[in-house]
Amino acid sequence: MLLSCSTWTQNLSEPDQLLVQIQKDGAKTIVQQLTSGKGTAWGYTMDKISSGDRRWLSVAEALRSGTDAGSTQSIYYAVSKALLKAPGRVLRLISDQFPMEAICAVSDIEPTPTELRTEIREAASALALVSDPALIMLAR
Repeated sequence: MLLSCSTWTQNLSEPDQLLVQIQKDGAKTIVQQLTSGKGTAWGYTMDKISSGDRRWLSVAEALRSGTDAGSTQSIYYAVSKALLKAPGRVLRLISDQFPMEAICAVSDIEPTPTELRTEIREAASALALVSDPALIMLAR
């Protein structure tokens, strides 16, 4: 059953609520709900994931098993953007579900040369701040 916009606002706008729904209904069902219609709920969720907040990154992990090609790419982009804000948290996600080459990539589909240089510079600066010995090899 798809959620209406008002139900979405009430039930799935907070990460803890969303995680409960994913556990209850399954990731695929929730991805379908979030991407239905104009995709506003999906966009909202991707923006929150890109914040680097620990709870929203947990949502990314939980949703990933229910994504298809397009929604997988959206999650990768959101997590890639989160790398700039929370590099340690994002590096901990590196796995088969979140391969390094997808996460440590430019988060725009067709960046200009200036955007590309800026993002690389920002990513390098963020990764240089990683001090956890278990993650340093990934960050360098």
